[in-house]
Amino acid sequence: MAGPPRIMKKAPAQSQPRRVTKAPVGKQHDPSALGVALEPKNTQGTSGNTTIFERDPDVVDRGLEGHRLTLKKLAAAVYAHGISPHEGIDSCRYDLAWMTPAGSLYVAEVKSLSGQNEKAQLRLGLGQVLDYAQFLEAAGHTVTGTVLAVERAPRDKRWVDICKRAGVALVWPTTMYSLFD
Repeated sequence: MAGPPRIMKKAPAQSQPRRVTKAPVGKQHDPSALGVALEPKNTQGTSGNTTIFERDPDVVDRGLEGHRLTLKKLAAAVYAHGISPHEGIDSCRYDLAWMTPAGSLYVAEVKSLSGQNEKAQLRLGLGQVLDYAQFLEAAGHTVTGTVLAVERAPRDKRWVDICKRAGVALVWPTTMYSLFD
């Protein structure tokens, strides 16, 4: 088994907070497009009625199998390009990372999807891969690419643009090889 990927050190990044800007003069915005006005009564969180969450073992098994197969397909795409993939350990348990011969470091999160959990899984996976990249960069690595690999194309096509906007490549088995174009 190949050793861990080579480490590229970089100077600590000086991050700038995103600034909120006013709308251009003369441009009107419809406040209702943002939802409804927040009412003070809605700012206090209460538990209300609670229910015990039960998981159907068959649904859990299907999700685990979807994750396993998607991870295997992503690893196969990486191996097909002569690159050894690695899995995370300890405090940074990403699903897969690899370094290209040119020294580009990629980190990936893999998610299974069902009709019932697609939005939650995509949100979770996007947050996870961004967290992994930040963790690796804080440790001195230069992360070139972040990847969210899912077992099938999302039904809601907005997710391709959402991920792109966040700087994350969203791929599924039929598009995984595009990572190497």
